[in-house]
This record gives sequence, C-alpha cells and structure tokens, in this order.
Amino acid sequence: MRHTRFVEIGFVLLAAAPLLLAQDAAPSKELSRRGAEADAHRKLRAVVLSLPINADTRVRDWVGQFPALRDELESFIGSAKRGDAMWDTDGTCKLAVELSVADVVQWLRSAAERVAGSAILDPADLASMPERIGRPSIRLWGRGAVRPDLPCGVSDGLLTPLGSAAASAPPFIPELWRSVGTQAPLLALEAARVDGMRRLVHRVQQIRLTPLLRVGELAASGDVLRAELRGLLAGVSEGSRFLHKRVLIAEVELTARREQVGRAITKLFEKHYAGPRIDETKLAEIVSGVARDIKAVGIGVPPPPYVRRGARLSGSRLPDWSLQRIEADGQAAAGPAGSPRGGSRAAHAAELAARKNLAETLANLAIKEGTTIRDLVASRERLAWLIDAVVANSPAVSTRTAGDAVQVTVAVHGMWVWSIVADELRFESPD
Repeated sequence: MRHTRFVEIGFVLLAAAPLLLAQDAAPSKELSRRGAEADAHRKLRAVVLSLPINADTRVRDWVGQFPALRDELESFIGSAKRGDAMWDTDGTCKLAVELSVADVVQWLRSAAERVAGSAILDPADLASMPERIGRPSIRLWGRGAVRPDLPCGVSDGLLTPLGSAAASAPPFIPELWRSVGTQAPLLALEAARVDGMRRLVHRVQQIRLTPLLRVGELAASGDVLRAELRGLLAGVSEGSRFLHKRVLIAEVELTARREQVGRAITKLFEKHYAGPRIDETKLAEIVSGVARDIKAVGIGVPPPPYVRRGARLSGSRLPDWSLQRIEADGQAAAGPAGSPRGGSRAAHAAELAARKNLAETLANLAIKEGTTIRDLVASRERLAWLIDAVVANSPAVSTRTAGDAVQVTVAVHGMWVWSIVADELRFESPD
C-alpha cells in the first residue's frame, strides 16, 4: 500500500452566495427530508452495485456494459421501501431505506432477459447470490441537512416533490468551507473534475459493443486506451456541484453526451479493432445501439493544510490516513502478447486482486487507539455494507505490464472513508 498526497490544482469560478432559507418549519423539513432521501438513494445504489454476482463479477461490472440499464437500475433502487422521516433538533432529517436481496436478484434476472445474447448471466450464479451475500436485505440510513441543493448523481424525479415555498434558493456553501479560505473549494472541485473524468472514461470502457467485445477490449494496453478516451471526451459538460457540510469533500457531476460518446467509440474502433471485418454501415448500427449520455460523479478533497485547518476550526480529530489517498496494488498473469481481450481479462483479474488488498488495508485502519475499521464493521451491518461498497467501486488509477505480469492500482481518498465511518458513528440508530 502507498499513501499519496492528493492534490489536484486548477482554477474555476465559484460563486460564493449566502444561503437564504425560508423561515417556515415546513419548507425546512421538506429540504432536509429530500436531502435524506437523496443520501439514502446514493448509499443504496453504491451497495447494490457492489453486490457479487459471482466470484469475478459484481453488479457494477455487468450493468456497466449496458448504459440503458443504468437508468432502469436507478428507478428500481428508487422503489425501495422508505421508513418514516425523523428530525433532530438542528433540523437534520434521518430516514431508513430497505431493499431485499431477492428483489435485486429478480431485477437482474429480468434485466438479463432484456439483453439476452449480449452477456448472459448464469442462472446458477443468480440463484446462489442470496447465500453468497449472506443477508436477506439491505437496510441503510440517509441523512439530510436543511439546504436547497442535492448531492450529485441523484435524479430529482426519484425524490418527494418540494412545495413551492422551498423549491428555489441560492447556491449553498457550508460554513466549514467558508472558514478555511476561498481556495479550498476551488482546489477540491478541480480534484473532483479529475476524478470524475477518470470514472467517466471507465464507464465508456465498460460498454459492450458486441456479445464478444467491450470498448475496453479494443486495445491491448488499458492505459493507452484510457489516455485516448480522455482526449476524445475532452469538453464534457459539467452539471451539479456539491460541497459536503461536515467534511471537506466536493463533488462534481460530468456528462458525456451521446453524440460525443458515439464519435469516441467509432474512432477507437477504427484505430484499434483487429477482428473480423465490419463495414461502415454495421459499425454505425453497433455504435448507435450502445451510445448513450454517460454520467459520472467525481470526488475531490482540498490539500491537507486546508483539511487540518477545517478540523481545528470545527474541533474535529482526524486520523492521519484521512488526509491522503489510499492505494493498493494487485497482480495477475499477463494475457497473450498483443491480445486486447487477453490484456483486458488480465487487467480485470489484477483489479480484483487490488480490491481485495484494498479491503484488507481499509479494515486495518485505526479509528482510535485499539480500534480499527475491522472492529467497527464486525458489529455494524450498515457500516459493513458501505465499506464494502467503497472497495467495490474504487477506481483503477493505473495499469502497468511488467514482464509476464499485469499490475493494477486502485485508490480511494481517506477522507471519503472517514466521512462514511464518522457519519455512522455520529448518527447511530437502532435497527
């Protein structure tokens, strides 16, 4: 494992406008309730995407091959059972969501029928998922503060509609961000853009073109393909931004439009494809069938001096590892030389090994003297779900071939891990 200082420097224009909230209790409750719903939806989505279909494939790996299924998955997760909303004295809302593993399996079975012939799911794998997961249902809590904006990546249509009194308000910059200086959000947002582009490229690489070929399998070198995709996707549109209230984490949602995705895939195909001949008409048909708007949410943290300043001002105690990016490596035997599919499969195997090592690294992180994350998750099922989701959804940041082995590095920022742990400890509630 390596700890790398996570600093991405750039310049953006960020309007610093004060938050003007309605004084009425009802609109305030509407805002915090929607925030809790959005938080619960994001957590539930992360957990569902992390569920293992078999030893080598998680839900995210399979669904990622078919962009159209992502919207269906969002709607499915939005149908999860919601508990009654509860409010703390500071206006923060808390509510539970629950989704049965059996319902997840049924959704996968139904989705597999709709893409039959593209990437078949083994019925035996689906039947054994509940036993593999070991829990009958996923139950999580969402928390929401009184603020008008929502976390990135949550469709407004999946949430309870707002009343007119709470439907609009100026942008929200939490007090913690104001206190650490104007450069902190600029640097964190730029870091989030870099992370978002990395995730966006990965999403495009996952797209399945034919039953035997994904975009990521067009070139033998994953790093070369990622670099080319970054260039082809330059100029993606930036959507919502979100600054967390209690921790210095910024989010940015990026979108690559369908036309841009289609052009990028076509250029990669024309440059790298070495299989049986496909004429231009057939290629255009393939690309038009898979190209969709692709969205990704990037996460960024300002440099450590800002984080330390924020901790001092808020009276928080942060573990040293929360200030750094946490990395883990995995290796696998390289595929046949020059084989795109062999290289892709070897990289996937190395990525699985890297995530296994990352899980072990995170489990051993100390929360306080004598207590590690492993100790906490042993008695906290919600935290166990969320930490497993962090590991499963961690992006690969590099792929290298050395001799007859492929090495992949996956990474997650320590502040993201700490925010999940601290949130669960701060708001623990009985199941």
